Amino acid sequence: MFDLQIVEAETPPHADHVVALLRDYVLWLRRRYVKQIDVIDAYFDEREWESELADLKGHYGAPFGGVLLALVDSVPAGCVMMRGIGEDVCEMKRLFVRPAFQGMNIARLLTQRLAKLAAERGYATMRLETGKLQTEAQALYRGMGFCRIAPYYEVSGWFKDNQLFFEGKTREIAAGVLETRCPELIAA
Repeated sequence: MFDLQIVEAETPPHADHVVALLRDYVLWLRRRYVKQIDVIDAYFDEREWESELADLKGHYGAPFGGVLLALVDSVPAGCVMMRGIGEDVCEMKRLFVRPAFQGMNIARLLTQRLAKLAAERGYATMRLETGKLQTEAQALYRGMGFCRIAPYYEVSGWFKDNQLFFEGKTREIAAGVLETRCPELIAA
């Protein structure tokens, strides 16, 4: 048995843990997309990425966002964040669980907790994107009631063919209720 805590990362030590997790996330993506490392490196433009890491609260903090940190026996295991992108729509970003902690249901619990936080902050809908090679994430999202949607921002090049977009209702996701019936995705 293990002790799992999910906390809002509001203190400097928690933010430092999230930054370390996000650096691991990029390394993990580079391994997953080894044939497209140049695309990953371009997506995570060094200057912008470092700016994001240096100011997580500014990019994702309350009252319009949130950063969650999962700790297993006090060891940083995973993170996820959100930001508002519309009056009642938020975007889930950077869900990551370190490989050593995968298979422990942490990604699902982080997503549910983030959806609950989003609902509390006034968001009815949560959107996200993931890559085609991230099949585990796709299965998780579908299993939690997210539906495939057309891109909610302009995408081009490699991303147009390799990114998948999803949307779900925050209260349903938070409650683990699978009432959502996904319409068939119309090609964008």
